[in-house]
Amino acid sequence: YRLIAESTNDVITLQDFNLKATFTYVSTSIKNVAGYEPEELLGKSPFDFIHHDDRKKLFSLLKKYINAKVKKFLAGKESTITERIEYRFKDKEGNWRDFQSTGNIVGNQLLFITRDITESKKSEEIIKQSEKKYRSLFEDMPGVYYRADRKGNVIMVNPTGVKLLGYNFPKEIIGKNLAKDFYYIPEDRKIFLEELKKRKGIVKDYEVTLKRRDGTPVTVSTSSHYYYDEKGNIIGVEGIFVDITERKKVEENLRKSQQEFASLFDSSPAALEML
Repeated sequence: YRLIAESTNDVITLQDFNLKATFTYVSTSIKNVAGYEPEELLGKSPFDFIHHDDRKKLFSLLKKYINAKVKKFLAGKESTITERIEYRFKDKEGNWRDFQSTGNIVGNQLLFITRDITESKKSEEIIKQSEKKYRSLFEDMPGVYYRADRKGNVIMVNPTGVKLLGYNFPKEIIGKNLAKDFYYIPEDRKIFLEELKKRKGIVKDYEVTLKRRDGTPVTVSTSSHYYYDEKGNIIGVEGIFVDITERKKVEENLRKSQQEFASLFDSSPAALEML
């Protein structure tokens, strides 16, 4: 038993079966994990090293173990409790390390196997902050972001897209089919996909007329591309699009004005003479 304890990277401890849980044995791996020699912890309580805000986790666990022991004494039935807790533990240099301990009752003592999870907690926090950052970008970006599967069913859309299409929540759009539910002319979706294939999976500034919830058209300019699985297989299309309805109206009015002026000069000799 001791040979196993001394050869593992995890810290193995035996502790008194009471609410102080005083250390009676500490494996040598504590030196690599927290900088202490095992003898420096013997006779001391883990509460002396655990962050004040986390002590209640261990205290609650100890009460469970004591209650289980009392029940065994009164009822004569063995009660097996294996619990896992996470807490901050002060190392010899005064730094807080994140520990994860799994405890159990062994005879009249408590056995804890403890692992240093400081680096993994840091990684989790970095990932969490990164996800928060990109979620914020996703939700606040001025353009519409969408993702659809191979069948053209929407699986992701940002709040800007929800608003542009006249809906209230993303869940009202997710699962609907682009061609059937959002293209003003459903057949245009096929033309778009053919163009996407022709351009090797990427289109930029491609104009499409979509349909709002109330059935009114909205012209958008999209830049879209295929997205792939880990094996390189196409699993759908994603991209962004912006509303260019007003721009199209201005362009159309300008075109009409130019035609009217051209028609005026073509039909009016007096206008020609003024030139």
